[in-house]
Amino acid sequence: MRDKCNRLHSLFFLILVSLLGLIACQKKDTQQEKAFVRVVGDHFMIGNKSYRYIGANFWQGAYLGADIIPGGKERLKRELDLMKKDGILNLRIMASCEKSDVDQSVRPAFQDAPGVYNDTLFSGLDFLLSEMGKRDMHAIMVMNNYWTWSGGMPQYVNWSTGKPIPDPLKTGDWNGFMAYSASFYQDSVAKHMSREYMKHVINRTNSITGVPYKEDPTIMTWELANEPRPNPNSIKDTTLLKYFYDWVDNTATFIHELAPKQLVTTGSEGAAGTLLQKNIFVKEQQPASIDYITIHIWPKNWGWYVADSAATMFAPSVANTFNPDYS
Repeated sequence: MRDKCNRLHSLFFLILVSLLGLIACQKKDTQQEKAFVRVVGDHFMIGNKSYRYIGANFWQGAYLGADIIPGGKERLKRELDLMKKDGILNLRIMASCEKSDVDQSVRPAFQDAPGVYNDTLFSGLDFLLSEMGKRDMHAIMVMNNYWTWSGGMPQYVNWSTGKPIPDPLKTGDWNGFMAYSASFYQDSVAKHMSREYMKHVINRTNSITGVPYKEDPTIMTWELANEPRPNPNSIKDTTLLKYFYDWVDNTATFIHELAPKQLVTTGSEGAAGTLLQKNIFVKEQQPASIDYITIHIWPKNWGWYVADSAATMFAPSVANTFNPDYS
């Protein structure tokens, strides 16, 4: 009888320990979930507090973290400290770069060929995220690029088709280049390569913190691409827009399936990046898979502002910045 009671007590103890462990795990998970940036209504939230931030592009972050230039890690820590001191707590990180023969393309690359990754750079990205986490900073991870300077969509098209990238800085033909880059949306092989890269990054476990990227609250957002634009020929051939819209929704959905705790955004410039057609910009942002809208303002690139004529061009530049036709 005593043995039976002892067995019952042991069984009860094991059940109690298991339940307490389950409750503790659930509490831990809940607390971790609260650390992620969420969209609630028209606001960003962390837990029950509104999240507002000043941000900056920080393309060089992983390169400094990789110590490609001697002293890079120490410089990275100094720069993060300076930014935090000035209230800059949200950094847009280039988390992708494809090796390209285009002259202005960044080197080295995260991806030398489809599925061939640069472990040194990824270790630098690990270091960057770990240091940002220590400073309560958040990252927007850019996963592709419409333009040539980091390989991006044109490089995926080149890998898929073998056709050379028409460098617009040499040809002067920006429309021709943009049509080439935007052909990415119709190229199933190029899109598959890009998704495989995204999968590799999102499923990566940080070698320093031991935290998978998709479980790291430091990562606020996965951005589909830097400034994705529809094909410039979409004005004449509106059927091309479907490929663009489908890529936005399908890719964002794909990322959400891999990383459901983090946000997804397009990286769009706004109406200026959608052929000055606000209806295209609005439709691009409508899928439920897109958590929030982005716009970019480039007064000098778009000819609004010339430094030598600051006295006459500053006011019109400010007016254009707040012009709804551009944003």
